[in-house]
Amino acid sequence: MIDLVILTGVSGAGKSTAVRAFEEMDYYIVENVPLSVIPKLYTSFQKNEARFSKTLVVVSINESLKAAVLARKIPSFNVTFMALDATEAELITRFRLTRHLHPQQAHGLTLEQCLKLDRKIMDAVKSEVDIYIDTTGKTVPELRKYIFRNIDGMEKKELTVNFVSFGFKHGVPADVEIIFDTRIVPNPYWIPELKELTGEDKEVQDFVLNDKDAKLLVKEIEKYLVYYLKKVKEENRNFFVVGIGCSGGQHRSVAITNYLSQKFSKSYRTLCLHRDLGKYKK
Repeated sequence: MIDLVILTGVSGAGKSTAVRAFEEMDYYIVENVPLSVIPKLYTSFQKNEARFSKTLVVVSINESLKAAVLARKIPSFNVTFMALDATEAELITRFRLTRHLHPQQAHGLTLEQCLKLDRKIMDAVKSEVDIYIDTTGKTVPELRKYIFRNIDGMEKKELTVNFVSFGFKHGVPADVEIIFDTRIVPNPYWIPELKELTGEDKEVQDFVLNDKDAKLLVKEIEKYLVYYLKKVKEENRNFFVVGIGCSGGQHRSVAITNYLSQKFSKSYRTLCLHRDLGKYKK
């Protein structure tokens, strides 16, 4: 069996960073493959499963869906279709800071026109992907950590639920589809010995999850998600993002996100991302 990851995304969303992360996980990398070559490439993989047991194929966004459809027809492939995205404002900032050109600018289009073309294609593709990552606001280390933590060796299931913690003061993540507000839970920030810790520390987890208000809130969130995710699965969705917010994204949302990700991993493939945790230093 070959673990085949098909990576695509809008220009500037972080594909180069993702490729380097997969290289470090010992994936065989094939980049910028035209669709006409894909069938022969897949045949080559099948003839040498040992060599290509973990392979990443990077495909342009406009050809990515066809590449994924072809791969999913091959029984010996365990396919993960992964797409990177970001908001237009974020992409414009990245292009201007790096002074890189969008590939389509060479054909006489403005950057804004190029990004609108990418957006149109991404909107058509994103409902078919297994892993959709909005890299808006994410640093290179944060994206790498996300891939290392959640992608390598993941078990394939029908629906992937991505639990994302965040701080409201940093803004709501662009890709979340449902949000739970945990700010009614007592804040460890005001406890001197917990202030500099995070929701990944046991002391904070115990403080948050043993609180009576937190227990009631988490119980209601679980109850709602059991019902809602069942409906999402019935719609044959591949990927769903649940946002868990608190004031700063350091304590309460992190602890509860970790708990929910673990809890629902018994029924779905779950991913766990703490968007704003990197903004705090111990």
